[in-house]
Amino acid sequence: YVAEGRVRISRGAVRLTADQVRFDHRTMDATASGHVVLVSGKDVLIGDSIEINLQDQVGTVINGTIFLEENHFYIRGATIEKLGENTYAAEQVSISSCDGPAPAWKITGRNLEVTLEGYGVVRHAALWARQVPVLYSPIFVFPAKRERQTGLLPPEFGTSSRKGTFYVQPFFWAINEQSDLTYAPHYL
Repeated sequence: YVAEGRVRISRGAVRLTADQVRFDHRTMDATASGHVVLVSGKDVLIGDSIEINLQDQVGTVINGTIFLEENHFYIRGATIEKLGENTYAAEQVSISSCDGPAPAWKITGRNLEVTLEGYGVVRHAALWARQVPVLYSPIFVFPAKRERQTGLLPPEFGTSSRKGTFYVQPFFWAINEQSDLTYAPHYL
């Protein structure tokens, strides 16, 4: 099928709207362009164009933004691919959990691979505070979990006239839903 002008395709909890859509009902493949919006449950994808299989929800969006409701997580990129149920890859990417067009913080990078309830990897990553880049890393690994998790936090190290050479390795313990503990031993 080929349709133009405020096209809408619905299948269960999945709804695709766009200006133009080419759809093959046998394979469930859709190609859409112009004001593309794909809603899957509570997750929303917006982009210029998309090629997607509506049955397994695997595809590619150009100049898109994905909002993942359960994690309250935004992925913006020149190209975003959904590789599986919880796996994404993106090029020229920006990720944040802040709402609005100018987030309080974001991580940008050349490319991203992330699995929800797993980990994400950003290559050539930069951490931004508002409009200011504050940290660069050739590779940045982060947890993409919904719940707090016990583990090591980023270390701190350096030298000073007061402390000499120092190393701090914080450890975060998620005791339960209401309490936690951060233990930060210092080596001076």
